[in-house]
Amino acid sequence: MFDRYGDRAILFSLEDPLNPERLSALPQFWQIWSGTTVARTNRCRFADTRGEDPVVDVLCPGLAYTAHWDPEVDELGGTDFLSPVQSDRFNGVPMPDFDSPTGFAVSPDDRYAYLATPGHGILTFGRDAPPDDATAGPDLVVDASVDNANPGSGAAINVSATVRNRGDEESGVTTLRFYRSVDALIATNDTEVGSAAVAAIAASGTSDHSIGLTAPDDAGAYHYGACVDSVTDESNVGNNCSTAVTVTVAEDSGSD
Repeated sequence: MFDRYGDRAILFSLEDPLNPERLSALPQFWQIWSGTTVARTNRCRFADTRGEDPVVDVLCPGLAYTAHWDPEVDELGGTDFLSPVQSDRFNGVPMPDFDSPTGFAVSPDDRYAYLATPGHGILTFGRDAPPDDATAGPDLVVDASVDNANPGSGAAINVSATVRNRGDEESGVTTLRFYRSVDALIATNDTEVGSAAVAAIAASGTSDHSIGLTAPDDAGAYHYGACVDSVTDESNVGNNCSTAVTVTVAEDSGSD
């Protein structure tokens, strides 16, 4: 289900169809602006679930993402967020605006999703893996945080990131890269501000890292995050970047 003004996706168990049980909710984890306010919409299209741990593709006016249920931690997470104005992770041509989707279908082999739009015809999206292979191999995801979201100019800040292997096989060694972005979308073409070596991570394991940085001199909002390099046989390489954490540098109130 989709909640226009609060939670972005809500997962229910229909084991008892007459008494649906709410399992989890996915809060908004992106920002799409319309003028001076965050755009809201309930004109979204949901694909069928795929994989043993359900993954649902969601396409709305101005955004696309997947909602993934992790039964081990009872958590509904959002991944692979992409807006029409954003180039893909390979710096390709930005996607056209979805406008108000008028139809949604999936190919018989579940490898492609088709979205009908008023202004751009039918858009075709490739899925990373068919349902039976959705969790095969390692799958690295990243969560980022900052110790001080409101530092003064030139103050020390620490950006931390946890790399989690939510796949079913151990990952190989890789590299975690920290970025500063001009917007709230973290991608590998943002400004790299540091890196860390990541050892092999067992299935369901985690690896924690942090770097010390200096807050920018100019007042304003800055966005930080991290991406982990893909590993051999990774089942999903489209979710290797964290969502952004915003650091707002205050104006210097000292006298000249």
